[in-house]
Amino acid sequence: MKNLLLLWTMASLLLVPGVLSQAKKSGSPEANLPANITELVAFGERAVWSPDGKRIAFMSKSFGDAFEIDVATKRVRLLTGHFRHEGFLRVHYLKNGDFFLIGARKFTDISSTRGRDQEMWVMKADARTPPVALGHKISEGVAVSQKRMRIAWTNTAGQYPDLLQKGESVLYVADVVYRDGKPELSGKTEILRGQAP
Repeated sequence: MKNLLLLWTMASLLLVPGVLSQAKKSGSPEANLPANITELVAFGERAVWSPDGKRIAFMSKSFGDAFEIDVATKRVRLLTGHFRHEGFLRVHYLKNGDFFLIGARKFTDISSTRGRDQEMWVMKADARTPPVALGHKISEGVAVSQKRMRIAWTNTAGQYPDLLQKGESVLYVADVVYRDGKPELSGKTEILRGQAP
């Protein structure tokens, strides 16, 4: 059931009044949901489950805000709305419950900001303070371990033109550790390097 709920949250994370009646008239998939699928909210993308399976974090949109919903209560919490930012692309949970975010310090335009300027950030689980930059750029997405404080990501020449050739990409893994309460990457290791195509 968790997988089915997750698939639905990716497409559309509480139905707004009137939407369901419109859906039934239009014949859209929302009109005939199986009994084991529950729509949680009527907006959002890139949903991910919390380590305890009780909450889902998601993005409002690309270059938007991060939100979290409690699956049992349906209560939605805005995670990134209390500080200035240029918009985030992704939100994930780390094993300890803190949030891993992908976003740029400055928005220039969609193409260059997405391909060149995205960075890794960590924000405490209570979301009371702004996230801390990990000092490393990232190409698009991240894989986050459910068992350890480990992540995997790629970089291209878009982020590091002095280190990588055009068309080259590298896959890394590292642990997120805390030194004096501040998150940082530790043990960064190159796993694979490839050249397009």
